[in-house]
Amino acid sequence: MKIEFEVSAMDFYRGPSTADLIAAVREHANANWEKDGWDFLAECWSDEDIGVAMGGAKTVKGAIANCKRQVKILDLHRREMQMGWW
Repeated sequence: MKIEFEVSAMDFYRGPSTADLIAAVREHANANWEKDGWDFLAECWSDEDIGVAMGGAKTVKGAIANCKRQVKILDLHRREMQMGWW
């Protein structure tokens, strides 16, 4: 009996898993603790929160960029509160 099947390049490489992307984002947040509000993510966000903020990112760079948009807003709001603009 001979079994035949097709294998595509995508079967070998599907990119990083969601767990790998979340770990990379968390690592980036810890390394950039005092920049752009990354401390919010490192200290307060669950893995699920990070997964939502990553959106449909398929790469580490994309996941970090998507999360950065979110944490920068939080950081801007914090700075406004510190300056008394509210």
